Amino acid sequence: MAAKTESQFARGALLFLGVLILALYVWAVARLASGPATEHSVIPQPIPTKEQARPKREPTLQLAHRDAIRELNRAKAMSEARPPQVERFTSLPAEAMTLSSVAERKYLFVKFTLPLVTRANEEVLAKRSRLLELDTRAAAGVVLSHAERAWLDDLAGAYGLDRTDFALLKARVDAVPMSLAQAAEESGWGTSRFARYGNALFGQRAALEDGGMRPLDRGGDDGVVVRTFDGLQHSVRSYVHNLNTHNAYRKFRAERAAMRDRQGYIDGFDLAGTLEKYSARGPDYVRTIRSIISRNGFRSLDHDGVPPDLAQLFKRT
Repeated sequence: MAAKTESQFARGALLFLGVLILALYVWAVARLASGPATEHSVIPQPIPTKEQARPKREPTLQLAHRDAIRELNRAKAMSEARPPQVERFTSLPAEAMTLSSVAERKYLFVKFTLPLVTRANEEVLAKRSRLLELDTRAAAGVVLSHAERAWLDDLAGAYGLDRTDFALLKARVDAVPMSLAQAAEESGWGTSRFARYGNALFGQRAALEDGGMRPLDRGGDDGVVVRTFDGLQHSVRSYVHNLNTHNAYRKFRAERAAMRDRQGYIDGFDLAGTLEKYSARGPDYVRTIRSIISRNGFRSLDHDGVPPDLAQLFKRT
């Protein structure tokens, strides 16, 4: 009797286990057929590659335009290093003609002209800084805004180009060396008639119909006219723009760009060798300009900037 009861219990347990397994199977099938995973389900995601995982960033200004920032900051530092008494005058002082000492005349001329060149370079380098920024962004695939493209078109037109070409613009939109002594040569250290009455520091020519001043000794050339300006700053701006745009100075711009890449700064003594076409004297003119730079310590301006005391400039000779 006991054995029969034990056998019935075993069969009942097996039946219960079978029913339980069947119920679990039916529940699992119903679960899978109920639709997509719920919000608590974990969906495997593909593992990103290193390139995909790297954050996408626009090139930073500091990394992309170190040379432009360095040049602009250098120009500002040179501007701030000017002696407090140096002001931007619209014309050369009359006392330049009364000074008997050559050294005093030179000192006065440098005192008045260096701030003008510094200001002109600051203006150009500010444009160059933005130009390099837009160039780097465009090269990285960033779509420039309408305002940015319009600014580039205006800049290209102002620098004598009929289209926006970053390579050509970078060669043109740049500063001139502080050490270039052309103003001293062309104006006789500020004593020439053109400098005193026409604010013409660089002897730039003008067309006969545009007015200007005629040389007293024309040498048989009645068409020679020296361009005049409303102020000294206008004269310097025009000179910088002339070197940056005229076809005669393509060699100057190419060598300046090479200097940027090679040594990070521009050197007026070396660049003077590219200016044979500035004067009919050609190579003799270049030798004169380089002699002025050497004798008066002007080369240090390109390397060290404007000294707080301008008298230090002439002590370096």
